[in-house]
Amino acid sequence: MKNLAVVLIISMCASSAFAAISYPNQIVGVNVIYSNIWEDSETDPGVALYGAPSYGGGDSVAFNDLFFAASTSGDAGTDTTDGVLNGMIEAKPNHGIETIRFQEYGDFTLTGFSNNASVSVTNYIFVKIKEIDFINIEDFTVIVEMVFTPSDGDWLLSEGSGPEFSGLWEGDLFVDVSQAIIDEGFTGVATEVDFTMDNTLTALSQTGTTAYIAKKETDGLKVTTYDIPEPATMALLALGGLLIRRKK
Repeated sequence: MKNLAVVLIISMCASSAFAAISYPNQIVGVNVIYSNIWEDSETDPGVALYGAPSYGGGDSVAFNDLFFAASTSGDAGTDTTDGVLNGMIEAKPNHGIETIRFQEYGDFTLTGFSNNASVSVTNYIFVKIKEIDFINIEDFTVIVEMVFTPSDGDWLLSEGSGPEFSGLWEGDLFVDVSQAIIDEGFTGVATEVDFTMDNTLTALSQTGTTAYIAKKETDGLKVTTYDIPEPATMALLALGGLLIRRKK
């Protein structure tokens, strides 16, 4: 099922955005710049599920107007909410992109007596690394799945202790961009990447049951960076190392 989900997400991300919502303004962080941010949804065309991004401090982008929820009730009930967020991250001069992180928080409620109901949440990010040390490369893509707690992002009514089962959940999506570069056989640090993040909520119900799940908050998209010494600084460091070796 996980592999099928990845295939479906890749197919959807590759399709043309027929009702995309664009956020044209750049968001300038301390060491990176976010641009070309837009979102799309095949389940809710034209609906701003993530909402307009804003500066979140440091090198982060905040999303304070989330509109993610899925709910259903009764026989063969099903509801899916899927939102795709896209954008570009560029490092400022003398900096490189080290990691990308996105954390989110939500809740769920399942009710019923005799039949079962379920809810689930998934989130994948596709990071295309396009530039290393400010030089264009033959780009490659890293795919990372969000880790959810307290479960793996799936809940059944039968797992609860009564006719109502509710709780809180949180997810953590972490991309080690620097390690991905090493794994791909490159040296240096990423200075330009594109990202596509696909977040899906699903609710399923049977006769006499209800299912609800929502994403309520996020810490935003956060980047950590490397400092890349200027050429003059590198020369001084090399000279210092040479002097140390000579003294030895």
